[in-house]
Amino acid sequence: YYGNYFDYEYYASNGITLDMSQYMTGDFKENFDKIAPNIRDLMLDSEGGCYTLFSSYQMEGYCSALDVDSNMSIDDVKRVSEELGVTMFCNEWAISLATNAIQYDINNGNIKNSEDIQKILEFAFDNGIEVPKGTVAMEGMNRFNVGDYLLWRWSCFSPIELDCSLRDYDTSFTYVGYPSVAGSNHVIIPFGRVAVSANTEYPEVCCEFISFLLDDEVQDISNMSGTIPVNDECMRK
Repeated sequence: YYGNYFDYEYYASNGITLDMSQYMTGDFKENFDKIAPNIRDLMLDSEGGCYTLFSSYQMEGYCSALDVDSNMSIDDVKRVSEELGVTMFCNEWAISLATNAIQYDINNGNIKNSEDIQKILEFAFDNGIEVPKGTVAMEGMNRFNVGDYLLWRWSCFSPIELDCSLRDYDTSFTYVGYPSVAGSNHVIIPFGRVAVSANTEYPEVCCEFISFLLDDEVQDISNMSGTIPVNDECMRK
């Protein structure tokens, strides 16, 4: 299987895909161990099984040029913006604030009841921009960098892009993710996601090929092609 949008969790729970952890020896084990620990954890289930992995990713959410915590609930966002005397968001649509908070909190099991959803909706439409019938010009990062805004919508596509942003805007960023009722949801979009059919006659060969996707040379290509490699050393080059 190859693609970012298959329901790999469903496949694994129904015995459709292979547990690759039992074939992690030699180069495969060595390459897998080079993956950044927090990313590697996402590829393992609660029992240490590995039914899918990916070769690179992108990050999405909000960031801040101010001295803030990387884990913020919507209550934290309101409190900190008031304490610092800054606007919460730099030109963010209300519907985006609501959608991003709700969808990821539901996936993580953090929304407990309808009151949580109501709280998110009220926060979003109190602090976001109503979608207009026409088009509007959105402000750039110039005001954001001098601290007029607490959070700014941000997508990091590669370490090269991040390095350029740090140099171009002469500031450092705190990645906050998508604030919601229980705290931030830190979101990554995987690329090159793969799995092996549980019925394959050649599990070792399949795993050997997948190991190649984690090889240093391939990971360096990911670094140069607009995504963040899962290999921690290649990401930091």
